[in-house]
Amino acid sequence: MGLMRTCLFLTSILFPTLVHAEAPLGSRNNPLKIAIIPQAQASKAIDNAKPVIKCIEQKTKLFIQVEVPNSYIAVTEALGSKQVDVAFSNILGYFLMEQNYGAEALFKVARFGTTDYQSFLIVKSDSKIKSISDLNGKSFAYGDAGSLTGYILPKLEMKRNKVNFAQELPTGSMDASIMALMQGKADAAAAFFNDPDPKTGKIRDARERLLTIYPDIVKKTNIIWKSELIPNEPVVIRKGIPKEIKEKLIKSMPSCMREHALLINDIDDLLPIEESDNSYKDLIETLKKSDLDVAKVLGNSNKK
Repeated sequence: MGLMRTCLFLTSILFPTLVHAEAPLGSRNNPLKIAIIPQAQASKAIDNAKPVIKCIEQKTKLFIQVEVPNSYIAVTEALGSKQVDVAFSNILGYFLMEQNYGAEALFKVARFGTTDYQSFLIVKSDSKIKSISDLNGKSFAYGDAGSLTGYILPKLEMKRNKVNFAQELPTGSMDASIMALMQGKADAAAAFFNDPDPKTGKIRDARERLLTIYPDIVKKTNIIWKSELIPNEPVVIRKGIPKEIKEKLIKSMPSCMREHALLINDIDDLLPIEESDNSYKDLIETLKKSDLDVAKVLGNSNKK
């Protein structure tokens, strides 16, 4: 008996993955792993997610572990190798997950009560730049080459209009891009746009984050271009997750997100993806036709 215990102990030391793999997904020894790419610091993201995750655990009786990878390409690779089961992804990451690993968009994220948003280009209000064509030979500040709103959609629009920037200034975040514009370091900046609050008129686009620094930022900037509406990012589930776990998540995650709104990347709700919803498919087709190397873009991308 002592020999048997010794052998089992050695097996757990020498072959931990074997012991781990035998544990059911969602158990204490093999928790369901949810990946979040945060808009803020990783430690803060984990703390913010705790109430949401605890709520999901209580409703599903599953053990859950939060992962905070350092990039969207890392999330994509982790999901492909089954090191991550569910991911709060961006659309480019989902593009790769779906194409390469058969992943599925489980939920569409809602913010400010809406499931879509836009990209926009802004310039200073005293600038002579009034349209896309006026940007030829100018400087452009962007936060991340992997951001649809902050880089890719504006660049595709520039390409359609045969506009070339004299300088592209990577800033690391949309906030920093807008600050570069305000400080005169760039002629234009790109970021996300949501319509103002219909009741109060308060802006809800990327400029809102800088109101404490530039209280008159709305008057000091002009919007010269907005994209068509694009869907908010999805929550993605990897291929091969047991049906009963998937069903538990569909039932529990939206209510937990509503109970603890805005804690994870300002999300206030999660809406299950309907079979008839082609919004992601349509956007993916647009990306395919753009000759965009998504893997390369995400590989060079920061977190935003």
